[in-house]
Amino acid sequence: MKATILIVILLITVGVTICLAGDLDPRFEGVWVGTESYQVEASATQTGYPAERMEAMIVIDPKSKAFGVLAGLGKGKYEGTKDSSGTKLNFKSHLTGSGRHQLTFVLSADGNTITETGFGTYPCKPYACTCRINGTLHRKGK
Repeated sequence: MKATILIVILLITVGVTICLAGDLDPRFEGVWVGTESYQVEASATQTGYPAERMEAMIVIDPKSKAFGVLAGLGKGKYEGTKDSSGTKLNFKSHLTGSGRHQLTFVLSADGNTITETGFGTYPCKPYACTCRINGTLHRKGK
């Protein structure tokens, strides 16, 4: 009898975990503000530049795994990748000129901070440059 109860509990636990595995943490929802830095690194095809900092405002909808950039590099709406789940929202695009090409947002354990890392296109002269994006965002209003 005890073994049967243990097996039922185990099956329920595994089933719930599998069902929720693809969902983003609902604490992602809302407007996030902070500072992003854009570092253009020197390479064979581009000149390096000192890091530029810019205020950013990003809104995230965990249900659709989408986010919008209201202020900062590459304003617009972006859809996260299907592998986004839990406390990680991933984004990847092969479109040129989007401003953001690959990002990962990670939600802190307390749900009050998001760290952002990735790559994008920064406007340089005479052409756009690939840049590394880093940021720390906090929930707006806290």
